[in-house]
Amino acid sequence: MSTLEIAGLILTVEFALAAWAILFVLLRRQRQSLQTDHAHADAAIKELANNEVSRRDALSTLFQSTYGLEGAELESRVDAYVEREQAFYSAMLSLYLQRDGEKLKNLPAELTKVLTPWAGLTPSGMVPADEIGSQIGSLEHEKTQLATELEHTKRTLEQLMDEYMAAFDKAQAPPETPASPPSAPAEDVIAADIVFEEETLEEETLELDQNRPDARPDVSEPEPEIKAEPASKSTADLDALLFDDAQDEPEGQDEPPASPSADNLDDVFGETLQYDIEADDEPAPKPATPAPGKAEASQPDDPVEAAWSTPPRTEEEIAQEELEGLADLFDPPPPPAKGK
Repeated sequence: MSTLEIAGLILTVEFALAAWAILFVLLRRQRQSLQTDHAHADAAIKELANNEVSRRDALSTLFQSTYGLEGAELESRVDAYVEREQAFYSAMLSLYLQRDGEKLKNLPAELTKVLTPWAGLTPSGMVPADEIGSQIGSLEHEKTQLATELEHTKRTLEQLMDEYMAAFDKAQAPPETPASPPSAPAEDVIAADIVFEEETLEEETLELDQNRPDARPDVSEPEPEIKAEPASKSTADLDALLFDDAQDEPEGQDEPPASPSADNLDDVFGETLQYDIEADDEPAPKPATPAPGKAEASQPDDPVEAAWSTPPRTEEEIAQEELEGLADLFDPPPPPAKGK
């Protein structure tokens, strides 16, 4: 055997030994790694087993305080959650030990299985979503009914308030006075009053003349009829009549004429006073004053003609003249002169 062959054989043996040594080392390390992983998995499993009781107690307290679960329902809920957690831990340990990519893909599904039971739980004092929807519908219906009732109540209150205000206004309103009939024109009323007063004065004057002792009624001659004249003419006639009576009185009569009765005087003065009051209520027009130089020339000698030719006088002047004429009738005549 040559030296070259011996050297090749030695190198082959050394390579084989080195390969076996490397393989041994790799296998040893792999085995040690598996042992270490199993040891870690065993430690985790032991930890979960040791914490299972405390975990159950924590879940029971949580379900009782937060979700209000009691009795068998509480136990079933706790068992279901513990079982879900253990399944999730097993999947994680298998993934850790086996280094399996397929199980790594199933990790979200395992997590969903753990969280699914929690989604069906409702805390105490809360209403489930389906019940909330039904309650919202009922609340909307009740709200509509309340709005309708409120509107009806509002209209009723408004009607009652309107009726109350109408009754209050009617009670506070003053009583309606009946409409008075249309009055006659003021000028017609005044003219009628003047005519009536003048007729009354003429009748009173005739009665006084008849009651005088020296008056002797003439039986042969009929009494003249007394006719009512218009207001403007009756005033002048009355003045003329008063003037004629004053002229007819005898001058040598010593005894005064018989005084009229008290009733006649009261009637005459009462009517005259009423006439003066009515005349004062009317505005008195200003009398037309003639020129100073023509005042004496315009007055005629005849009293009747003077009465008709005088300008229209005011109501106050007419009343004053009537009062003066009545005073002349009732006063005694002056005594006769000594020379006569």
